[in-house]
Amino acid sequence: MRNIYARAFDALKPGGYLAVVTKDQRDRKSGELTDIYGDTVAACKDTGFLLHQHVVAILCKIDEANGKVTHRTSHWQRMAVNKSVGTDRVVLLGQFEDVAVFRKPLN
Repeated sequence: MRNIYARAFDALKPGGYLAVVTKDQRDRKSGELTDIYGDTVAACKDTGFLLHQHVVAILCKIDEANGKVTHRTSHWQRMAVNKSVGTDRVVLLGQFEDVAVFRKPLN
């Protein structure tokens, strides 16, 4: 991904923006949570981008009247849950994604 971020940096005019959407994942064997957002921020900063904004995109419905959360699971998440029944596998049902907005410096 660093190569892609470097090419985006080269292609953007000074002051240009790059938005990257990430979703943390769990390692399928260890169940350890990976920090894809943090890795992305580090890679883009190493490339020369400045972190302009961090947006959390919620992937569930929140009822405005009572604050009730209705979870949204994807087809792939439901398949992972079904496969994990009776095993020691940990399944992450993420309900948000991180949107990192970077800016190429003006100078």
